[in-house]
Amino acid sequence: MDYPEKENIILSKTYDYAVKIVKLHQYLYKEKKEFELSKQILRSGLPLVPMSKKQLADFPKKIFWQNLALPIKKHAKRAIGSDF
Repeated sequence: MDYPEKENIILSKTYDYAVKIVKLHQYLYKEKKEFELSKQILRSGLPLVPMSKKQLADFPKKIFWQNLALPIKKHAKRAIGSDF
């Protein structure tokens, strides 16, 4: 008997985040003419999706959360650093 696969909330959230990042990039690039900022946002925001897929496939939950926190911290540092 085949059971339907349970939706993975982490993958769906990271995918939604990536879509928002791409839309933000397009808005900044086309509407506001912010070329460097839009490129940096795209570069820092998109690696979460493949990283989360890899982490879910290879590692236990504890290691997954530790590794996922690294790009989030880097992104937060960049955002805070750009305010100064």
